[in-house]
Amino acid sequence: MTAPGRDAPGRDLHLAVGLTALLAAVSGCVDVVALAYAGVFVANQTGNLVVVAAASLSSSDRVVLAITALVSFTIAVVAGAFGRRAVAGRSGVGVARIWLLGVESLLLVVAAALVAARPGQHGLGLLAPIALLAASQGLQAILVTRLLGRGVRTVAVTGSLTDALVGSVEASADPVQRRDPVRRQVLLLAAATPAGYAAGAAAGALAIHAGVHLALVVALALAAVAALLVHRADRQGLDVA
Repeated sequence: MTAPGRDAPGRDLHLAVGLTALLAAVSGCVDVVALAYAGVFVANQTGNLVVVAAASLSSSDRVVLAITALVSFTIAVVAGAFGRRAVAGRSGVGVARIWLLGVESLLLVVAAALVAARPGQHGLGLLAPIALLAASQGLQAILVTRLLGRGVRTVAVTGSLTDALVGSVEASADPVQRRDPVRRQVLLLAAATPAGYAAGAAAGALAIHAGVHLALVVALALAAVAALLVHRADRQGLDVA
């Protein structure tokens, strides 16, 4: 019979990987919606810098939308950081995380409602939903920044993908590293972001065929499951910040 707590490290790792992947899936889903809907990104802000440069040659509306997404994301990060600190000071970090996820979910709901109410909108008519989606991702960017003592990012994949690939190459050449549980933990967490982002993007792309607003409902459902995992992580005392 397994002694109590013996498999806790394994459970913690599975929970951390699942939470990272789910949050990244939310970002992948809303990014593919925004890209198909307006030609800009709302999570991957690095992509918007390219959009601004490329669209400046042909589409001023797309430039405005990309800048709107970038500004909304930035404002949400700053406002969310202040809000998280205030809520955490009064009610604890766990409550602050649930608060952030709740506001993110509300922004997704409002954006989906706007898209559903005005399905034929284009150009600058998309400013409001794009601003709301970008703000939701700004909040998510600060929702979870560390798991099991390792830095994580769930709204951009380049850094995590690089870490996963380089770490895999290094581990394949060193038998000691291949057996190292800490190295395995690092690789799984690094791989969770690009894997989750890709899965969320695929789910969003499939849902778009039934309606853009329904793709945002998929993102909302993913955020709801992530909220449950956040609550579970806090109950288990998982190292999360």
